[in-house]
Amino acid sequence: MVINRMTDKKQYLADYSFEYSVDDGKRLTGLFWADGLCNLNYMEFGDVISFDATFKTNRWCLFRSQALTTTVGM
Repeated sequence: MVINRMTDKKQYLADYSFEYSVDDGKRLTGLFWADGLCNLNYMEFGDVISFDATFKTNRWCLFRSQALTTTVGM
């Protein structure tokens, strides 16, 4: 579902890009996307910051699950 939506966006936004990864069960394990403004900001400032917008929300009642948020500076 989300991959189809990302693919559709790429068809009409020339500067839109995305990458994703799946596990052996074909479950989504990673997703990255960027539009033209993101790319321009990266070229200007050279850093990437990622925020975990789900912090302290147990929306799906996932007990003892761990979230991974990565912050990268280049």
